[in-house]
Amino acid sequence: MPIARISAALYIACLVAAGAIGQESPPTIIKGGGNPASLTEQLKQHHVELTRQGLLKALRSPDGQVRDLAAARLAEEKDTTAIPAIEEALASEKLPEIRINIAFSLVQFGQEKGVAELTADCKDSELPGYLRARAMIYMLPRGSKACLKAALDLLSTDPDSRDQVLSLLPQYRSPSKEESDEILEATTRCLTDESAAVRIQAGYTLRTLANPLAIPYLQSAIAAEHDEVVRSQMQASLESLQGKQHP
Repeated sequence: MPIARISAALYIACLVAAGAIGQESPPTIIKGGGNPASLTEQLKQHHVELTRQGLLKALRSPDGQVRDLAAARLAEEKDTTAIPAIEEALASEKLPEIRINIAFSLVQFGQEKGVAELTADCKDSELPGYLRARAMIYMLPRGSKACLKAALDLLSTDPDSRDQVLSLLPQYRSPSKEESDEILEATTRCLTDESAAVRIQAGYTLRTLANPLAIPYLQSAIAAEHDEVVRSQMQASLESLQGKQHP
């Protein structure tokens, strides 16, 4: 079963509070099962000693989840003396999912090795879409557009990640004119996607982007939409977008 970083929901909430992500369009969180236990509880379940030495030892555990949890706990405790050990764990990690999570722990220390790993992962077409999207989410607080092109690529190539990636696009701040045009084109294309959820998210993303050029695309999509629920959501997005042009 895929291991979702257990603090993901809290992480997104913190980004909203800090202003890194607008409250109007928080990204869809990577799916995980149930209400996750705290780091402390999960480490105890794996019989990991909650001491510095115990956590450093856990970074070398044969269990990938334990390695992930140990790195996360050390980052949570802001133990900068553990950075070399976490970097070593990242360098030797073979499981892509765990590697991405450990890289995120390094990013929380401001370490460029973590940034470099996440940048490479978001661009890696060999990785499953949900892992590439996770790397993109972990990069958002840095205000970097390093994963924007990868996000647009994933949007066109991976239907399963499409709604999630759409929710991330408004978080790429101050795009160039060319980037803004690419985002608009990629998003409006999704207004006719086979998935109702993707079509709804596309409308919501256009609403959040607040680009007036999206208005005729939304109007056309609404006219062609046969699903009443989707049409209603698109209409709400259109009205919101129109309202932003004439406050």
